[in-house]
Amino acid sequence: MDKALKQSRKRQKGSLLVEFVLVMSLVMVPLMLGTMVVGFNLIRAIQVNQVNRDAGHMFARGVDFSSDPNGLLDRSILFQMAPRLQVTTSAGTGVLILSAVEYIGSNTCTGCPNLTHAVFTQQITIGNSALRASALGTVLATSMLADGSGTVINPTTDLTARADPILSILPMTDGQVAYVSETFYSSTDLSIPGYLTASGVYARAIF
Repeated sequence: MDKALKQSRKRQKGSLLVEFVLVMSLVMVPLMLGTMVVGFNLIRAIQVNQVNRDAGHMFARGVDFSSDPNGLLDRSILFQMAPRLQVTTSAGTGVLILSAVEYIGSNTCTGCPNLTHAVFTQQITIGNSALRASALGTVLATSMLADGSGTVINPTTDLTARADPILSILPMTDGQVAYVSETFYSSTDLSIPGYLTASGVYARAIF
């Protein structure tokens, strides 16, 4: 009787061990990995938000982020702010888009094609532009000066320079200018193939 009882207890212990392994492999391990991915992505989101706000604030204050030597020097400040995010002037795992948007009213122009529209007067893209475009629109290279400043040549007449999506976020009046910074960083390095995909984090600030 005692021998049979001991064998039964051994079988129970073996079953408990199998169940424990199954629970760990099917539930706990994926849960732990998911928590790690979400946690690291949250840290990256905080970094992105901070870099985006700092860059937008600098842009609104008139800091030169053009592609000329002076502008490249100021851009290097952004790269130093978040070196782990691996942003470069035209490549990398992130993109920063700085836009100046103005509302065209009757006091700004009379009868111009972009009357009562918000338009880009400047747009500078730093980093890998293939990752994400601005949510407000993209100014064509042919519509900007060739000096790398991102200045729009004819904002009151160029129909491709319209940035009307901003009006649903920020109502604007005639002549009012808004400075918008948008930052996106890829998070594909945090993905777990076949389980969890982390596409990236996006931040926007308006000054």
